[in-house]
Amino acid sequence: MIFVTGGLYAGKRAWVHDYLGYAEDQMASELGAATPVLFDVQELSDSTTADDLAGYEVVICNEVGCGLVPIDAADRAHREHVGRLACELAKRATIVVRVYCGIAEVIKGEVPAT
Repeated sequence: MIFVTGGLYAGKRAWVHDYLGYAEDQMASELGAATPVLFDVQELSDSTTADDLAGYEVVICNEVGCGLVPIDAADRAHREHVGRLACELAKRATIVVRVYCGIAEVIKGEVPAT
């Protein structure tokens, strides 16, 4: 699996499309979708686990730990869950890429040349 992370609107999906070659119709944000790419993982239920995402070729998740800490306890708990899920996905992934300003930085593994 390739795990792609970065800030909101940093260009993650565009990078997956342009560099990895996945078309928009190969990407979905609903868990269980029959697509190779799942995006917006941070929006999934707090009961979602890394095992639930294991069948996807590419998993895209917004980085949620660099902003302001939410006042609401439920929002903090959700952010904590997403952060821990991202750590588990990064551990399991063969390739981890962080995208910011549309520029990809490979932080684990090697991205295949296009």
